[in-house]
Amino acid sequence: MFVKLMKYEMMSTARVFGVCYLALLAVSLLLLIPFHGVLINGFDTDFYAGGARGMFTATLMMIYIGLIVAVCVVTLIFIIKRFHVNLLGSEGYLMMTLPVSTWELVLSKVVAALIWTFLSAVAIVVSMFIIGIGSVGLNELREIFAHIPDMLGEFYKITGHHVSEYVFPAILMCIFGV
Repeated sequence: MFVKLMKYEMMSTARVFGVCYLALLAVSLLLLIPFHGVLINGFDTDFYAGGARGMFTATLMMIYIGLIVAVCVVTLIFIIKRFHVNLLGSEGYLMMTLPVSTWELVLSKVVAALIWTFLSAVAIVVSMFIIGIGSVGLNELREIFAHIPDMLGEFYKITGHHVSEYVFPAILMCIFGV
């Protein structure tokens, strides 16, 4: 029964989150247009000085930043709202009549919240990666990723700790925070 609860919880929330993720990815793809032009033509003073292309890029960047904030806020608010309405509100009366225990109802909401929080983070990172490919180029991005082990080595030299000592507790903190 828990699987069915999860299925219907994910289906009912997918409409809102799907639209947010599609909008974020669409704007990041639109940002490829001005960044790709700068990449091909080299340093273009018209791009940085203003003009129609500069206005277009600035507007898209403002929309993009607004969408990142919106995805984070919608994720937080919508998860809280779904929990309140489905368990404590008018829909809670119907939810409590299902032949499942209360902990399964709460667990289905928590697992769905974790999944949507993770997917929101993935959507934001993917959109930034798309913009990174457009502004830097794929070959330069590969070179940047090739230097990550060197940066992790420098981090170890400076702090005396591995990055994994910070990453896993941060992930656990995020999970328990939800």
